[in-house]
Amino acid sequence: MIIICGVTYNRKPLVEQWLTSLFRNFPKNAILYIADNGSKDGTCDLLRDVEKDSRIAQVIYNKKNLGKAIAFNVLFDIATKKFSQGKYIVSSDSDIGVTPGWDRKLLDVFEDFKDDEAQLGWVSPIYESDNNPIPHNVDDILEMAEKYKGKLIDNISCPGGFIMFPVSMYKKVGGYCINNVYGGIDGSYLHHCRKHGFRCGFTPRCVVKHIKGGPEYAEYEKWKREKQVQLRKHGVFNYKITKGFWD
Repeated sequence: MIIICGVTYNRKPLVEQWLTSLFRNFPKNAILYIADNGSKDGTCDLLRDVEKDSRIAQVIYNKKNLGKAIAFNVLFDIATKKFSQGKYIVSSDSDIGVTPGWDRKLLDVFEDFKDDEAQLGWVSPIYESDNNPIPHNVDDILEMAEKYKGKLIDNISCPGGFIMFPVSMYKKVGGYCINNVYGGIDGSYLHHCRKHGFRCGFTPRCVVKHIKGGPEYAEYEKWKREKQVQLRKHGVFNYKITKGFWD
């Protein structure tokens, strides 16, 4: 079973698009947990309208914004205790649009590594974003997909808005670091997982749409500019920029 966890805060239009795409492409062996961090824009009303859907295991309505990391960690803890048969966790931001077959494409990467001595930590898809298209066009995606055949491209800083990782890794390394800004938890978690010997990366076989960054996106960009030097020392942003591919 795949345990899908999503956290939102004041993102009603984005949550509606996120859930629409997710329900259209919902895996048969998956369950969804959602946490709202005290939204005041009608997001909670939207969630109450859909929370009786059989694909949703639970919606948690926090009275205040606990932060993204704490909200996700609560969901991880509840879900892994309740669904002992769960094998993988998907951590999804509420501004992601998934594409058909996303689950199988990510699971195929783990299948490729089942006999590998290296432990595979978490896998991220390629992102198409209005803010920062990665890559620039579909031809680049197809070229990479053909070259790598679904395998992992690691040793870079991977987008963390939509990632899949084994429950076994979560039980070993724990959840997100709570001493981080709202939008920076994926970078620290990536570094944390690699310190424990897990490989992390992305696969060009799967593409998701970053619908639109919310208020925390600007906060994260500011934080990243201020902290990028320190992060590079720890290898979090230690990657080579390929001309013509990355913005």
